[in-house]
Amino acid sequence: MIQPGTTAKTVMHSAPPGPIAPDRAGNRGPGPDKAKPKGTAIADLDATDTDSQVKQEIAIRISVLARLLRSDFDRRLSDINITRSQWGLIAVVARRPGSTQRSIAEILEMSEASAGRLIDRLCADGLLERREREDDRRARAVYVTPAAEPLLNRAAEVARANADRIFLGLDEQQIAQLSTSLGVMYHNLAKNAPWIRRIDPAVISDPT
Repeated sequence: MIQPGTTAKTVMHSAPPGPIAPDRAGNRGPGPDKAKPKGTAIADLDATDTDSQVKQEIAIRISVLARLLRSDFDRRLSDINITRSQWGLIAVVARRPGSTQRSIAEILEMSEASAGRLIDRLCADGLLERREREDDRRARAVYVTPAAEPLLNRAAEVARANADRIFLGLDEQQIAQLSTSLGVMYHNLAKNAPWIRRIDPAVISDPT
């Protein structure tokens, strides 16, 4: 019953709200248990940003680490009168005897002309030699000469000592986990690099 001086409009505004009418699907709106806590969406965004930032920092450190490794190795190789480029090419030929100039260039990520000049220099120094290939007279295979063996041994000792210093403080389990993680990252990038597929068939298979 409406009291004197009270209009129907006032009653409508002051009356407590009734139950929410169901929609066509029969739903009465979100209940307390279905409502997303305030700030959850922002927290999700913050977590995503943090995860992305961590990944970027790791990628930057890997890039910087590669530069540090190269410069440090260069300095140590200078003690045995050889450059990293020369050592890298000799090492490739030692692991892959009979490689062609083109395949060596692909492995070392340099132009074929640059690889050719470096091979010429090492051949002149008596560390490498070119031979005709029996299966293709137009191509010439590259081999390591006996004179390069002492240099290879000394450079290998430098590489081993360098590796021991780099991994100082890491136990076998940590090194194994690092190897697995880097292997996955290598596969993710290498599978989109055609030249890697030609020199490393392992990238075709999933390392996991």
